[in-house]
Amino acid sequence: MKTTINREKIKKKPTSLTRESERLKFFRLSEGLGQVELGLIIGCHQTQVFKYENGKNIIPIDVVKILHSKLNLSYKWFYDGEGDPKDTGGEKKLVTNISEMANTIQLLETNLKAIRAELVKLGADYYEFKRTHSKPKRDIVGTKP
Repeated sequence: MKTTINREKIKKKPTSLTRESERLKFFRLSEGLGQVELGLIIGCHQTQVFKYENGKNIIPIDVVKILHSKLNLSYKWFYDGEGDPKDTGGEKKLVTNISEMANTIQLLETNLKAIRAELVKLGADYYEFKRTHSKPKRDIVGTKP
């Protein structure tokens, strides 16, 4: 007796690829876009969008970056399923804050170098002053040298 397997009843576990594919489709529909329109935005043909949405092809990071920059797709939502599909500016603010912090660090490092140089100069001036203005040392018995 040969057993047949009903493949439709076997449920596949969702993978990150299928979850990202589902999120892409959800995002496209929530934006009111067709596959052709989304393809124009991300620079590919409608059939490629179809393959992305059906888990046939992996969605490249470049596509996600385009969706983020042009349609405010949230990276956190797309990859982790957390938060809102649309980035409300928090991710952009984070990148801006990191850039500002890098600039601040560079400025502080420059200031620190200047302060160190000034301290070295002050130390040299102090020892020069001390050398030129010090009283001659007296002998233990109190005689002058």
